[in-house]
Amino acid sequence: MITLHSSLPEGCKGNGKKMRLFVIFVWVLLSATAARADLFEKIDTPDWIEQTPVPEMNPDHIAYVTGGIYYLLVDKQIRWVGERRQIYVHIVKKILNRKGLENAGSLSFEIDPSFEVMNLVSLSRSRDGVKEELKDQVTFRVFQRETDLERGIIDGGQTIYTDLTDVRVGDVIETEVIWDEQPRYKGSTFSDGYWLEYSVPVGLTQVLLHWPNDRPVFFQPMLDQVEYNKEEGDETTAYRWRRGDIIPPPLEDAVPAGYRDRAYISYSAYNNWDEVAAAFRDDYNQPQKLSDEWLAKIDQIRKNYTDPSEQVVAALRLVQNEIRYVGIEIGKGGYVARDPQTVIRQGFGDCKDKSLLLKTTLAELGVHSVVALANLKLGHQIVNRLPSGNAFDHMIVGAQLDGQTVWMDPTASYEGGRTPDQLVIPDYGYVLPLGQKDKASIVQISPNAKTADRVEILEMFIFSDLGVLLGVNTEYTGEAATNQRAYWQNEAPSVIRQRYFDYYAQNYPGLRKSQETRVIDDPDNNVFRVVESYFLPQADFEQKELQEDFPFREEDYLSSLENLRAHQRRNPMAIPYQFQRTHRVVVKRAPIEFRAPDMVVIDNPAFSFKFEGTSSDGGGMELKWTLHTKTRQVPPDVAPDVIRDIRRMHDNNGYSWNLTQEE
Repeated sequence: MITLHSSLPEGCKGNGKKMRLFVIFVWVLLSATAARADLFEKIDTPDWIEQTPVPEMNPDHIAYVTGGIYYLLVDKQIRWVGERRQIYVHIVKKILNRKGLENAGSLSFEIDPSFEVMNLVSLSRSRDGVKEELKDQVTFRVFQRETDLERGIIDGGQTIYTDLTDVRVGDVIETEVIWDEQPRYKGSTFSDGYWLEYSVPVGLTQVLLHWPNDRPVFFQPMLDQVEYNKEEGDETTAYRWRRGDIIPPPLEDAVPAGYRDRAYISYSAYNNWDEVAAAFRDDYNQPQKLSDEWLAKIDQIRKNYTDPSEQVVAALRLVQNEIRYVGIEIGKGGYVARDPQTVIRQGFGDCKDKSLLLKTTLAELGVHSVVALANLKLGHQIVNRLPSGNAFDHMIVGAQLDGQTVWMDPTASYEGGRTPDQLVIPDYGYVLPLGQKDKASIVQISPNAKTADRVEILEMFIFSDLGVLLGVNTEYTGEAATNQRAYWQNEAPSVIRQRYFDYYAQNYPGLRKSQETRVIDDPDNNVFRVVESYFLPQADFEQKELQEDFPFREEDYLSSLENLRAHQRRNPMAIPYQFQRTHRVVVKRAPIEFRAPDMVVIDNPAFSFKFEGTSSDGGGMELKWTLHTKTRQVPPDVAPDVIRDIRRMHDNNGYSWNLTQEE
């Protein structure tokens, strides 16, 4: 499914809402009824709408079209009536081929019925120069769809849907709709953003804001190629941005999450982040009560742990493990936490519910804490955004210990560690604390280097007259340990053990399991170990293809970046952060005397890599690969050299020897 933020200009609302004019997806259908009058209405064109001329199709754009549809016009006009925001969206698209016919054959619009009403202004089809209005010929139905049920989220969103009849290649389909949106929280309707450029060609895009003069407004800088003008009126000021004849630049892989590489209009009435925090803080700084059952669990924490720092971690584990994640994000439930006693009684809650419960639990233990707004994927870009509540989609807790803030995510699972220095600090970039006293501003979370994504692998090869013993000990710590706990609990252990075996069996045909793969978990120290034992019989070892080309190698790390083109980029290149790997191979009593390969050292702004090897008498050898990344992204001009270094690292991630005994 392709939406506005990835390529096509279908999500023309901002605020995370998407209008999909052609979509193929799986619906969870809880109901399918005729469109309700209180949610959807067919109306005439309001007098505040400006009719924007539709440009002719540019033949030079055809070579860049995907999906068989060419967009002639994407026009958005926004005005405010008090706190309500009305968003007019006019999209004109031409069907170029059979694929476009399939994509344009249906219309669907997503709405949040708790806050939104959608009005259809016009739906028309132009064929051979004749335009026909279809608005009164089609029937729309409403589907209740919960696309995030697997993630435990219920948002009450609905889809208004219809199929178009008699649509042909060459037709031009026009839709004009208006969303009428009530504020979700104080000031929510006065900040948002809209794309002016997409990854497909567009004849003309326009964004027109009729901004009320009694409110301040702030904009982010815009690209020079965007046409801009401003027209002041008595009650409103019209801000207009236009971008015409757009041929999109090629998409690039490995772009940092949330990085905007095309023209985007961002506006906000918030002057600073404290004004954003003011819209939420009161709901999270009121006295809360806990149930007697929960208070008893807190008393048990006091008995089990005398160190306040260990009590904090124990409180975190209590909320993480005993309150399952379910997000009922309907209406105000998407922005305001439920009271802790309700969450405890029901045994489930979302990030807001669990954060407020953890804050209340810590207060009972005498520890001051604060909840904070966060963004799971885009948090590192918040520092480059205008102040807005729309910048966030998550909530976490910061506990005050010894003058430091320890950030914790009460929705996380499978974490280990008994003390704060063993915690995997959530790597969410910038967060907005909702404290009651200090003026709020975004703060940057610093991940704990001690709990980085670290894996250490030791492979021991022992040769004998009977064959080759292979023992593997893999130690996961930090975030890697968390990921492995989740992996082993969410999938069948027998399947995982087979995958581990298959990894080695493909390199050593005839390999057998000498013992069942074992898992040793030490959650208090956040260490997870996997121990493997295999045996390669002598007859299989003596197969010519294997004996003459016997491999010792590490895993192919950073392989996702290896195949990127090593040319000048337009955008930064994302790098896995705090990614640490050590891989040792120890060989004993091999049938030949080794000469270890030369050392290889690669160091650049993205990562450091080192390979070293030593040999010893009696068929002994040790090989060691180490890798750690240094940053989350590198600038475009540095990326080509980093890609070349990744390829060079790959060229040195394994070696083979002829183990045929010399006469």
